[in-house]
Amino acid sequence: MIATATDDLVNIIWSSTTLGASIFALCAVLLRRFKTPSPALYLDAAAVFLAFQTCDMLDDLLFDPPFAAPEALDGWFDLLVPIAMISIWFFVRGLTEPAVHLRRRDLWHLTPLIIGALFLAPGLSLPPETRAILEDSPSPLSGRALWASWGVMGFWAGWVVMLIGYGFACAYRLRQHKRNIRALFSDLEGKTLWWLDALVAVILLLAWFVIIDEALSLAGSDDILNDWSEGAHGMALSLLIGLFALHVTPPLPDWSAEILRPDTAPAIKKMPVIAEPPAPSQDQAAPAPRYARSGLGPEDLERLAARLEKRMREGKLWQDPMLNLKTLSEATGIQTMHLSEVLNTQLGQSFFDYVNGQRIDEACQRLGSGTETVLEISEAVGFNSKSTFNANFKRITGKTPTAWRAAMKAMLPEDRAAS
Repeated sequence: MIATATDDLVNIIWSSTTLGASIFALCAVLLRRFKTPSPALYLDAAAVFLAFQTCDMLDDLLFDPPFAAPEALDGWFDLLVPIAMISIWFFVRGLTEPAVHLRRRDLWHLTPLIIGALFLAPGLSLPPETRAILEDSPSPLSGRALWASWGVMGFWAGWVVMLIGYGFACAYRLRQHKRNIRALFSDLEGKTLWWLDALVAVILLLAWFVIIDEALSLAGSDDILNDWSEGAHGMALSLLIGLFALHVTPPLPDWSAEILRPDTAPAIKKMPVIAEPPAPSQDQAAPAPRYARSGLGPEDLERLAARLEKRMREGKLWQDPMLNLKTLSEATGIQTMHLSEVLNTQLGQSFFDYVNGQRIDEACQRLGSGTETVLEISEAVGFNSKSTFNANFKRITGKTPTAWRAAMKAMLPEDRAAS
């Protein structure tokens, strides 16, 4: 008796704390949304998710002892469960897509809600007292009760499928986002959304825990997910999404909408025709179809590539640490879409790789011929930080700047002796 009362008290304290965290995060996100007049799908999605979490925590609190919510309302909240993953998907999409607007085809995301309602309908149509004892009934089920039981099992099996499906869809979009920002920016700091990677990984991990938990439950074993662990997960998600929604800004500018498409991918370098063309590597893909209507022929691409190389060389445009595709377009007089096509199809590089390749070429010359420090060189060639410079230098040359300078100095005596 005492143990039961203690457990009830712990559950009340935990559920109330989690509910309070969800309400706090929801109010903070709504406040920021009201201060953001422009379309902000990621804030709308975060608010919907936090509203769902708040209702979920309230549902857990009211239907557990010592509270006694009307039995007629028990189970109806499950109809809204698919909203959790749907809102997370739109949260990720809102942060990884420029000029986000809801489209008519987005209505298909209502499908999980409709299917879930169909699965739960047999159980919700039963009298409240029957639904209350259905789960713990020791006798074999038949008739409407059997259909209700199967419907509930089918609903939660579908929920696992949703977790995995939407989780992998989010992971794919984040991977695509990493390609997109390399097509637009020379500096990726604050634009990779690495924390979203971690969030999606947690969602996928949760999916497997739910699968194991359901399998153990069907086998008659103890569940691995209890009220405490589910509450901890819910509070962590609420605080994380609330925190990120308050501090993050979508990194893709509106002008990038004409450059990026859902099927965007870096193009491969042109290669001579041989008997059997080699397959592209993992980081390469076929030329994106977004250039099909550009109207540029091979001669135009060569001419624009030559102009780009000349302007970059003469103006040292790569020295600007904030250089992006639009500012380079303005500096070279090449339309943004055409500049993207030149880089991807003519030069076979993303914007990020092209600009940083220019910077590292200049850095190599300075390291071999001057007395500047590595920090001075990194700032002179357009890097915001020494760590970013070191990472890009090693990625391109295979050596650290210090090792490169040492190797160049070791070669000097031989060069002088030869001369």
